[in-house]
Formats: sequence, C-alpha cells, structure tokens
Amino acid sequence: MNPQPSPTDQVLRPKVIGPHALAQYYRRAIILWSVIFFMLVGGIFWSGWQRQFAIEVNLIKQRVQESAVNLKTIIKAASDEITQLSSWANNFPKNEPGSSANLVQKSLGSGQLAAVAGEFSLEERAAWPPAQRVGQMLALSGAKQPRAGGAPSNHDLGVAILDRLGDGLRTSDFLRWTYFNAASKDLLVVAPWAPKKDFLADEHSIASFLAHAWTYEVATAGSPENNPGRQPYWTKAYLDQVGAGLMVSHGAPVYWGDEFVGVVATDLQLDFLNAFLRHFPDPDGMLVIANAQGQILGDRSEKTAVGPDGIKRIDSVLSPDWHGAVGKSQLQGVRKGDDLLFTSSLGAPGWTLVFKLPQATVNARVAKAYTNKFYLLLVLVLSAFVIQYVLWRMYVSPALLIADFVTRGATDTEQPVMPDIPGIWRPWFAAISRTFGERQHYLTQLQSSHELLEQRVQERTQELLQANQELRDKRAEAEQANLDKSRFLAAASHDLRQPAHALGMFIDRLDLFSSDPQSKGLVVSAKAAVREMQDMLDDMFDLSRLDVESTQIQIQSFPISTLFDALQHGLANEANAKGLRLRVRPSAVWLKTDPTLLRRILLNLVNNSIRYTRAGSILVACRPTLSGTHARIEVWDSGIGIAPEDQQKVFQEFYQVANPQRDRRLGLGVGLSIVERCCRLLGLPISLRSALGAGTRVTITVPLSKSNLEMRDENDLLSSVPNETTGRHVLLIEDDAMGREALAGMLTAWGYSVIAAEGAKMAADGLQKDQPPDIIISDLRLGDGVNGIEAVRRLQILAGQKIPACVISGDTDARARQEVEAAGLILLSKPVRPAKLRSVLRHMTDLAPEKRTP
Repeated sequence: MNPQPSPTDQVLRPKVIGPHALAQYYRRAIILWSVIFFMLVGGIFWSGWQRQFAIEVNLIKQRVQESAVNLKTIIKAASDEITQLSSWANNFPKNEPGSSANLVQKSLGSGQLAAVAGEFSLEERAAWPPAQRVGQMLALSGAKQPRAGGAPSNHDLGVAILDRLGDGLRTSDFLRWTYFNAASKDLLVVAPWAPKKDFLADEHSIASFLAHAWTYEVATAGSPENNPGRQPYWTKAYLDQVGAGLMVSHGAPVYWGDEFVGVVATDLQLDFLNAFLRHFPDPDGMLVIANAQGQILGDRSEKTAVGPDGIKRIDSVLSPDWHGAVGKSQLQGVRKGDDLLFTSSLGAPGWTLVFKLPQATVNARVAKAYTNKFYLLLVLVLSAFVIQYVLWRMYVSPALLIADFVTRGATDTEQPVMPDIPGIWRPWFAAISRTFGERQHYLTQLQSSHELLEQRVQERTQELLQANQELRDKRAEAEQANLDKSRFLAAASHDLRQPAHALGMFIDRLDLFSSDPQSKGLVVSAKAAVREMQDMLDDMFDLSRLDVESTQIQIQSFPISTLFDALQHGLANEANAKGLRLRVRPSAVWLKTDPTLLRRILLNLVNNSIRYTRAGSILVACRPTLSGTHARIEVWDSGIGIAPEDQQKVFQEFYQVANPQRDRRLGLGVGLSIVERCCRLLGLPISLRSALGAGTRVTITVPLSKSNLEMRDENDLLSSVPNETTGRHVLLIEDDAMGREALAGMLTAWGYSVIAAEGAKMAADGLQKDQPPDIIISDLRLGDGVNGIEAVRRLQILAGQKIPACVISGDTDARARQEVEAAGLILLSKPVRPAKLRSVLRHMTDLAPEKRTP
C-alpha cells in the first residue's frame, strides 16, 4: 500500500514531461522562430528598400530645388533692372536731368524730328552710329504739352528715360526691349534702338499703334485701377510680333507724385529656359517651366503639343488630376498613378518648375542600388537554417534526453535510470544525481519558512491598514474643521462688511466738518485705521472664498493693458506716499485666463512689494515667451529680499518674514497665500527669485490669446467723467439704518440731494413720476424680500426710463457679481472706498439726463 503524498509534495512535484513532448515543443518553437525570423528579415528588406527609395526621391528633390534657385537668380537679374528703372522714374521729380540729358533734349528738338501729321519718331537716325542713336521714340505732338504746375511733358520724361537707358541696356542675353509707355497713349520710348517698322507691323500710323499699345496686358496691368499698390508685375507669355519667339514682359507703373504717367517694362526672350532645362542633371522624366495661366515657358523635350494660341500648354504633359496642384503649392515626390511629381515655385513671376518622373524609373534605380544588400540578406537566411540543423543534431537531441532525466529525478522518489547519451554528457549527470538527494530537504525547509513569513506579512499588513484608516479619519476631521472655519468667514462677510462700510462713510463725512488741526489729525488717523481694517477684512474674506471654492473661474481673452492701467491708477499714489516709483511697462499682449483672479494676483503682488520696499522702485512688465504660446508677467522690486530658507514659507497663511512683531500696518501675511491659491485655481506656474538686500522678482506664466475681443474694464468705466454733481437727485435704498445714515450724509456733503428708503416698497411709494431721481443706489440684500437688482428694475419701470443705478453688496460669492453684471448694473463691494464711490457717481451723472432745477 503506497502512502498518500503530502500537500507539500503535491506542490513541489511538477508534471512529468517526456522527451517526445519536449521535442514537440521545440519543433513548435523552431517554426515560431522561423516565422519571426522571416518577418524580421522581410521587415529589414522592406525598410531598407523604403530608405533607398527616400534617398532617390530626396536626390531628385535636391536637383529640382537647386535648379529652381539658379533660375531664380537669373530671373532676379531681369527683375532688378526694371525695379531700378521704375524706382528712378518714380523719383524723377527729385532727380533733375543732368547735362547729358540736356544734350539729348537738344538733339531731339522738334526741328530735327521727322514729323508727319502730328506724329514724330527717331527713324531718320537709323544711319547714325549706335552711340548717338540713343533709342527709338514713337510719339504724337501731344507728348510735348507740359503738365499742370510746371511738370515736364511726356516728351521730356521720355528723353530723360532714354538718357538713363542708352542704347546698350542688355545685361543678359534674354533681355530684348526696355521701354516706357505714356499713360496718355501719345508716347512710346524703346531701348535699344529699333526701326519704326518693327513696331508698327500691320498698323498704318503711329497714332493707331499707340492707341492699340494700351490694349496689351503689359500696359493695362500698370494702371491705377488694376494696380492700386503700384507694384511691379509680370505678364503671361506671348509670341513676339516681329518673330523674336516666346516672350514675357516685366513692368512697373510710373507716377509723377500722385499722377499716373505710364509704365516702364522690359521684354524677356524665353529661349534661354529651354537651354537651362537641358542642363538638368537627371536625364529621365518630363521637365517644364509653367506659369500660373498654364502656359509652358520652357520645355527640354520639345515634344509637347502647341495650343490654339501657338503656345504650349501644361495640359499636354499632365493629366487633369494634376492641374490644380501645379502653381498652388510645392510638391515633393507626390505619387499619382504611375508617376512622381516634383514642383518648385520660382517666386515673383508666379512660375513653377515641374518635373514628372515615372515611378518605375525610381524603382529601377532603387533595385540597382539595393542588389548587394538583397544578396547579403539571402546569405543570412541560408546560414541561419544550416546553423539550426547542426545545433539539432549535435546538441538539441542529447539535451532533450537530459531534460527527461532531470524531470523524472525531480518527481520520482527513486534515482532515475541514466539515459543512453554520448560520453561527453556523462560527467554532468554525476553531479545532477548527487544533488537530487539534498534537494528534497532544502525544499521542505523553504516551504516552512515561506509559510511563517506569509503569516507575519499578513499580521503586519493588518496593523498598517488599521493605522492608515485612523490617519485618514483624523485628516478628514482636520479638513472639515478648516472648511467649517472658511465657510463661517464667508458667511459672516456681509455682516462684518456692513459696519466697516458705515464706519468709513462716517469718518469721511466727519473729515468734511473738521476744521482745527487736532481734529484733522484724529480724522486722518481714524481713516488710516479704518483702511487697515478694511484691507485685513478683504484679505480674510478673499482667503475664505478660495478655501470653500466658491470662486467660479471664467476664462476669456483680454488685453493685459487693462489690468496694467488699473494697477498704475490705483497704486501709484500709495507708492508715491512711500517715496517709491511704480513703473508699469506698457504691453499690447492679449492673455487667455480669468481677468478677475489675475487682477487679484497682481494687486496682492504689487501691494506686497510696496509694503516691503523702503527705497527704490517697483516694476511690472509682461512679455511673450520664446515658444510664442505663453507670456511671463513679472513683478520686480528693490525691497529687503527673502532668504532662501523662507522663499517657500512666504506662500503660507499669516507668515511674514520681516514682521516678527506682527505690525498690522504690514497686513495679515495672507497676500502671497492668496496669490498662490489663485494661481493654483487657474493652473498658472509661479516662481520667485530673491536674495537678502537685493530685491525680489515674482514671475507668473499665462497662456497667450490670438483673439482681439474688446474688454470692459472698471477703470475705463470710471475715467473721463464730469465733476458736476450739484442739484442731482439720488434715491438711496438701504435696510441697515447705520449704513443708510452714513451713506446719505456723505452724499449730501458731496452736493447731492438724497432720498433715503429702507426697502423697495418705500422707495416705490416715494417715487415721483414727474421728477424721477437722477441716480439709484441700492443695497443688494434688502429686508423686504426684494433684492437690489429687482428693486432697481421696478423703479425704472415706474419712472418709465432707464435711470443709471449701482448696487452695493458685502457678498463674497461670485454669483452675486454675475447676477449684477447680467442686469447691466455697476457693482461696488463693501466696504466702499469714498473715492471709488465718487468716481462711479460722476460716471452715472454723465449718463443721467441733463440736470433739473429742484
């Protein structure tokens, strides 16, 4: 009876695998390896072919581009000639003709010109030497009439141009004629000199020829209605009337001040293009030069068909599928059907170098260059199969027997029978056999240690899970306590701002009635204390709003100049009071983020710099980054600086480096904390660089915007308003008695006539339709269940007109601001600075109807 195997033995005994099964597995592995090997070799061959194909295409592309560059240089020489002549002719009023021009003018006097029925030319100078011939002039008697204002006639201008051109203006072999054609159609000047008959051709007179000359494209393309920009231009190709072959003209308009007086142009013989193309280094394929009108200007094959106008067309060498591609964009090896197409633009003339090559030609070149690599891959494949066969016969078959022996030794309780293998393998089997006896003992100990270790790991894991849960509970309690604190501060904002708002109004009103210096001093001190209290309230409530995440982000495009103007306007006086210079560098950059939060960030940064800078200046600047997608806003100061160990702590709440005595004049120490949280909400990177005694630089990176949307800024709203307030009626709605009394008293002291109401109903009952108020000021929260927005709307309906109005609120919720702005009203946050309230009242006074006599 055999004993039952223990669980440990069942785990440690693997399944017996015989040599035949191993051989089958190996054969499958060989097949899989062979497939992978063939795929790898095929991939190498294919990638090598593609690389060689790309090399051939790039070589052709390089040849096309080099030819295009060389041809551009040749064309530029002709273009430069007409550009220089056009520039000289347009500046002719500033360039008085020289002595040589006067001699030419004298030699071309009317007494020496051949004239027939009001026409004259230089035909009689045909027998003169070229140096004296100057050029040809075909003109009517009207060409000698001077222009108004003492300007020279067309004849005088033509003579000056002849003097400029001379008889030898042919810098290149392909330049044929250079001429000036008057806009009045009474003058044509030609250089080099040519007989009159060459130009008249079938025309019976000079007058007829000049009239028809302006029907040609080279003349009409320079007229103001066709060329308002006064730019040089190129015409389409045409066949020369005197047998010079295919030509194209390059012209430019000529102006006398603002008066269009004609065109200067030069004719180019295009025969040189055929010779140029014949030197192209690639002998195969089709190579032509075409213009934007589809005319072929040069063709090295000379086998293209001629169109109805006697000029070859691109249609004869390209299929209809290619027509739209030529001339619109550069094509580099684009495949269409059985051909590859290469094009390169030649610039200003609008010409395109077109090279079409059969793909079969490129494949043949690749095959020729890739033959040696193909043979090498074939040798590698054959070698791999030979090596595989040798390994099977010499090593794999014996190794399979050894594997069978090892497998049985690992599972059987007795020593397995030695296999019949070559003698070279027998020393290995002796060592393997000795190890089988020791293996079982070691495995049993290993299993026992494994179970003990697993038990200890489970116990420790349970302890860690329990400790982690306790830590999460305590963290949740702390976060909830902090959130409750922030919610309490946010909820108390309205109630705390109300008395602060009233106190500020009472003190400003008291300032108006204080006359003796001692009282004035007390009022100034009280004002400073209230301002510090209001600043601290603003910081506390801003921080609480960010903690409870009540701020809603509104990403939009706006110019940074609006925020910079607000900084300059709002903080310059505070900086000047400390003897500091606040510089805000102008910028035309447009940003894309939340302008309200970014404005809060900049205000806190600049305020912080003013507080901790004793002497020097503060600089605010914005400039785009090198990537062109973002801009960096930087705030520099020459203040006390921050030590390296404090540079991360300054972004914590209530941390102040240079205020160990907690001087409240330096704030609560939450400005940079608000900056850091606003940047985190907007996803804006912020960095700080500083050194003790060397100032501080804070950098914020903001996305750029390409939009030109206009933004309304509160500073724009409050600027350029009148100062006239006397006699204006203000309807004040405030449910808080203290705030109502303070604000009413301040308005009365400023010269306004005030009607104060506790709620919307009282205000509506006291409204006089025949004399409505000029301005309405209402608190947002009113005690009678109607908010300030609805109260203003009802009063405007009762008055029958759009009365300017503003709403005052102590709410910190962003939704309150959105509701007020959606109603088209102005929102002021409590506590309201008297200066800001007065600016808003002046603006609304400007919007109100003309002042009425009470």
